Amino acid sequence: MTVCGTAGSESGLELVKKNGAHLVFNHKEKGYLEEAAKAVGGQGFDVIIENASDINLDKDLTVVAPNARIVVVGNRGSVEISPRYLMAEEASIVGCALFRSTPEEWVETAAAVVSGLDVGFLSPFVDKEYPMENVQDSHADVLSHEGGSRGKLVLTITK
Repeated sequence: MTVCGTAGSESGLELVKKNGAHLVFNHKEKGYLEEAAKAVGGQGFDVIIENASDINLDKDLTVVAPNARIVVVGNRGSVEISPRYLMAEEASIVGCALFRSTPEEWVETAAAVVSGLDVGFLSPFVDKEYPMENVQDSHADVLSHEGGSRGKLVLTITK
């Protein structure tokens, strides 16, 4: 299995690579999807995990492999797609929302996460910590999205 990841900055690309992607591509560069597809043999992607479906979904459909699955985990607005590529490759689009999980699924997911942390397969990346008295700064940083997405922003509470 080859894992590809994207980011919009050099530091983001380094972070994606550090977190396990074999190949990384800058999604701000023209033709990055075609370049990514070519890098994995030109056959298309079997799975795409899409964080910004309102921006990327129609483009994702142009680089799917036969019977591929696109998993939508993020969206900030409406999207219009041409189903032509979807039909041609007999691909599917599915949504994923944690709030729909059953209590049993939460327990199973938590166990998998803890196991991943224990063996080192998963590791959280904290970009910045804020003391509770600076909560307004954390909110401003989330809204400004300055510097792109790099990790979790954490509020710290002291006694």
